[in-house]
Amino acid sequence: MLFGESDALPVYCYMYPRHRQDPRDAAATGETAALPREEQPCPSCTTLLDQLDPAVHAFAAAGGRFVVAADTSPENLAKTFCDLGWRHLELV
Repeated sequence: MLFGESDALPVYCYMYPRHRQDPRDAAATGETAALPREEQPCPSCTTLLDQLDPAVHAFAAAGGRFVVAADTSPENLAKTFCDLGWRHLELV
């Protein structure tokens, strides 16, 4: 099986990069802040994933698997995940 023995596989499509016309503030700290604003992730998606990160291990314990997909480089995703301290979300 492509995604293992999971009973459920929700895939969250992380808007990364954000919409070009998104007027909200850019990241102010961390490695993500070094990216141009139009190449940074969506603030709303980031806030949602920040809330989901601690819950993912409980979902996995119940037989599910939660993954995050984005249209950016793995390096950009890794920078953001590191900046925010996310430990449980899985990137695909």
